[in-house]
Amino acid sequence: ATDSAARWHEAFRQAARDWLGTLDDDERLLLGLRWRYRMSQREAARLFGLNEGTLTRRTDKLRDKALAHIGERLVAEGC
Repeated sequence: ATDSAARWHEAFRQAARDWLGTLDDDERLLLGLRWRYRMSQREAARLFGLNEGTLTRRTDKLRDKALAHIGERLVAEGC
């Protein structure tokens, strides 16, 4: 079970890194501000000059792309 968990963990990490590599600068900045620096949605929207609803839709789209990309990779690797 430990080898399986380690294999899954490494496959997940690599898939996530690969997905992050597909993002443009604004997308990376958005995720970094929200996740790394824990900036509120309101603050991030203000910084980008967007209303909160638009920022939410962008964040949701990034989440959906991440789930699809990472999920596909894990299935392809048999995890």
